[in-house]
Amino acid sequence: MKSGDVFVGILLGAPGSGKGTQGATLSELYRIPTISTGDLLRAEIAANSRLGRLAKSVIASGGLVSDEFVNELLVNRIAAADCCDGFLLDGYPRSRPQAEYLDRVLAERNLPDPTVIHLDVSLDLLKKRMLARRQCPMCKRILSVLAGGPPAEGICPDDGTRLITRADDRREAVEARLSGYENYEREVVAYYKSRNYHRIAGEASMQDVTARVLEALTAMVEAA
Repeated sequence: MKSGDVFVGILLGAPGSGKGTQGATLSELYRIPTISTGDLLRAEIAANSRLGRLAKSVIASGGLVSDEFVNELLVNRIAAADCCDGFLLDGYPRSRPQAEYLDRVLAERNLPDPTVIHLDVSLDLLKKRMLARRQCPMCKRILSVLAGGPPAEGICPDDGTRLITRADDRREAVEARLSGYENYEREVVAYYKSRNYHRIAGEASMQDVTARVLEALTAMVEAA
């Protein structure tokens, strides 16, 4: 990305596909925030706002809150000063109507069309990854109890806090969240596939996936 350019990216993929990890890498590289709609929703819940209370039971059961609510959160967030050079979206859009809404918002604000990075991972591996996730309630770091997972019997290595399993990473919620993913993927991928879309096989190591993502973005810049 050249100096002065604004970059709008979408990290597309199921829960557990590695969007958070790749988003952190791209955020550091491009110095723009990664905006996770899940994090925005959890912040509303933590604040015990009216919308947070409304969303809490839906998220805990693995469901999705309404488009209107998520759209409002998104518009408020991208208006923040740290988004002046662009932003990455993680977990949005989740449907064609949301994608169409995003196009309208970007056009109204004279922002570029999004670059879509699709991390494609099999559902079996996604389920294993999600069931193995643990979070530190203090620093919010996500770790895995798969091979090489958190040490010291589930203690955060950064601050010593005992790790927890988020409500949306419990088995019932995981199965509910993944049950409709194939339909979502077909709908949203179909919307973006003829545009600036890059499919990345997401079952390799984190380092290999990052290398493939950066290779795709570098090729895009050179082509421009």
